Amino acid sequence: AKQRAEAHLLQLCMIPNSMGIWETCFTRLATAWGEMKEEIRPTHVVFSADNGIVSEGYIGFGGEITKKHTLTMLRGGAAVTCLAKYANIPVEIVDVGIISERPIGRDGKAHEGTRNFLHEPAMTGDEYQSVCHKAKALIAELAGKGVNIISFGEMGIGNTTTSAAVLSAIT
Repeated sequence: AKQRAEAHLLQLCMIPNSMGIWETCFTRLATAWGEMKEEIRPTHVVFSADNGIVSEGYIGFGGEITKKHTLTMLRGGAAVTCLAKYANIPVEIVDVGIISERPIGRDGKAHEGTRNFLHEPAMTGDEYQSVCHKAKALIAELAGKGVNIISFGEMGIGNTTTSAAVLSAIT
């Protein structure tokens, strides 16, 4: 696929390498897909949740910011949603654990927030499986609608601490 994409670029009416990063991106996409597609149909998915580690008091903001910022994303007023709009990229906001009675955005939660992982597992195995199942279902749904490239983001006060802990555990 990479060779076909590179050959295709050489047949176009342009000076080779004159499109810079666009040529690199096209070749990488064609390689990842295993073929050249007629168009890019992207969607950006943001998973939003409260992190129990915030209760330790070491994070610069309170957990209520997660809910407020997620509502701002849904209204299109957050940086990610504004930039996606400029690029004509649809955004899906998925509540995978915001502390709220009702889901904010698409419902993907198994629990309202995670627990403080310093004192207990942040999620039970069943909660983790539930969230993963809902995320996989969303990906399948988007693919079924013709989406062929999905980018991911996350929102949640304390998420850097959580991410660092996960990375530490993995490595």
